[in-house]
Amino acid sequence: MSIYDKASLVHIPSGYRSGTLYNVLPNNSDGDFDFSRGSTATRVNKDGLIETVASGVPRLDYPLLDGVVQDCPHLLLEPSRTNLIPYSEDFSNSGWTLDNTTVVANSAVSPDGSLNADKIIATAINSSHSAFISLSSSTSSGTSYCYSFFAKAEEYTKTAIRIGGGGYSSQPMAVINLLNGSVVSQQGFISLSVKDFSNGWYKINAVFTATSSVAPNIQPIADGFTTTSDNYTYNGDGTSGIYIWGAQIEEDYPTSYIPTNGEVGGVTRSADAVNGAEATFNDSEGVLYANVADFYDSTTSRVISISDGTLNNRVFFKFYTVSNGIEATLISSSGGTNPQITTTTSDTSNYNKIALKYSSNGFNLWANGFELGTDTVTNLPNNLSDLSFDTASLNPLYGKTKEVMTFNEALSDTELEALTSYDSFNEMATEQLYTIE
Repeated sequence: MSIYDKASLVHIPSGYRSGTLYNVLPNNSDGDFDFSRGSTATRVNKDGLIETVASGVPRLDYPLLDGVVQDCPHLLLEPSRTNLIPYSEDFSNSGWTLDNTTVVANSAVSPDGSLNADKIIATAINSSHSAFISLSSSTSSGTSYCYSFFAKAEEYTKTAIRIGGGGYSSQPMAVINLLNGSVVSQQGFISLSVKDFSNGWYKINAVFTATSSVAPNIQPIADGFTTTSDNYTYNGDGTSGIYIWGAQIEEDYPTSYIPTNGEVGGVTRSADAVNGAEATFNDSEGVLYANVADFYDSTTSRVISISDGTLNNRVFFKFYTVSNGIEATLISSSGGTNPQITTTTSDTSNYNKIALKYSSNGFNLWANGFELGTDTVTNLPNNLSDLSFDTASLNPLYGKTKEVMTFNEALSDTELEALTSYDSFNEMATEQLYTIE
């Protein structure tokens, strides 16, 4: 018998319509999730292209591994964000300042499959060459932001990025190799990552702390530059450059692309909300399981729970304020001591298979094939009827979800170990988007 045969509710991202996420089990609409988002948003589709979906439509996002689209999508849930760059795809617009560069619009097919990527070319002058946009009036000093854009090699095979403010020795800067996506050198960024988006495109995500001057900058770089110690002065030829598309500045950490077209104050994507999978849950014993990845190591909690629809009766686990922390808690309106387990995992931004078992015999937390903690139970919760990625005023579990299941019985340790483990090293590596060399 498969462990799935024992499940009372199974959600694997597959079927959906506007306002609804369908579950595999139960075989009726009672167990389906309610979904809402008040704006359009983008996702990576099964062809590996960025596409826009309508407001209220869930996003089944297909991950890329070394530029190759993987077969199984995840449910993408994100908070509200604003792209502060007013012209995210039109670098020829006067909103961008061209410093010893020219831009040829619509020169290449972009990551959304359209002929709308621009080419930035270094002019024939011995100087630095860049395109930048001043955002100092839109950003707050001391706040963390993420600067991201897509770039592709042409005659030049590197790009440099700068944030502006202060001298070259003090501002965040980096050099990226656009042939293999490697970071050649960097300074001053909180984090810097490069993702292969196939067809030669790389998405660069650079998180930094704003100063009084924020002017995100893109530079085509000639061969020979490997450090951030100068301003990349060289003599362009008036024809050589790189392709660029999809620039974004948003608070905190990188999320999905938000296109803009001159909107004052930028464009805001509304938050995703998943709630209301109403089914029959066992108050006396059961298991809550999810295979999820958080976006980042946050200072706020992100919760998935079974509850009575309030904070009074619930079983939940969350990524919480301790670095890479996981907390599991049971709360009962009958009173008594609330069992709680707190632990850490290696990286909450990677997929973690987490299972929480509750019964009168105890409270147990499992993750990735291991039992991470136990506690005793005084009173069990009452009237459990709602499975949600949020509970009342708690913070939603934003991130990527591959699977959610509930069980109306307390599984054995052997079953919990199997449920939270991988069948093979290759399965684990592929799901974690590791490259096997």
